[in-house]
Amino acid sequence: MGIKTFTTKLSKLNNSGYLRLDTKFNFFVSVKKFSAWQIPNSILLKNVMKDLLSPTARKGELDEEYYLVDLSNVERKTNSLKNLVPVTEIGSDKNIISKGDIAIPKLEPRKGQFFLNLEHKEYLTTTELIEYSIDTALFNPTFLYYTLVTDNFLEALACLESGKTHRRVNPDELLRIKIPSLPIKIQDAVVAKIVKLEVEIKNLKSQIKPDTEVINKVFTAKVGWDTKTFDELSKVHIMNCTLS
Repeated sequence: MGIKTFTTKLSKLNNSGYLRLDTKFNFFVSVKKFSAWQIPNSILLKNVMKDLLSPTARKGELDEEYYLVDLSNVERKTNSLKNLVPVTEIGSDKNIISKGDIAIPKLEPRKGQFFLNLEHKEYLTTTELIEYSIDTALFNPTFLYYTLVTDNFLEALACLESGKTHRRVNPDELLRIKIPSLPIKIQDAVVAKIVKLEVEIKNLKSQIKPDTEVINKVFTAKVGWDTKTFDELSKVHIMNCTLS
């Protein structure tokens, strides 16, 4: 495969408001013009989504119980949350989200750890997650979600990333990406098919047994270990002490 070359102007290196010398970024800005798809009918993401200012929960004890959503709780490209735990105390500041329709992280968004919150449930989240409202007159939220987790869009995010260890995307630059613009009727028709597939996937996933259950079954069969007895013994605590 040959080497791709392109020519840009010095003024373009300051396109984002600060100096960016990395090749991927400048190729996406100068050559692709922030377009994730090279098609005529496109729309700026900022015309579809608006970022919202979420209130902050300070570290320490909380006034009420919240379900905590960290990036590890967001499944990639599936619009699913997993292993949520209710908390009444936190060790660092968190965001409280509830008003937005979709949440997208600043940290490594190319992984596709986004989720819809169309019921506007109240979650405590990492400060890396930003919530956005969606203009439903222009986009079906579900159609938009699956547009944003396509390879084209995630590759665009990879071009915009900066940083070494913890690579992030500036939320302002994310909203400058151009995505395909389709009539809402076509979007709704596609989503109707997607919803059916989501139900099938959910049913299949419900049949998957937890890893620990499978491991315990295999371990018990091979070693002869009685897990029920172990669970009972683990509840017994014996402490030796003397009275003086």
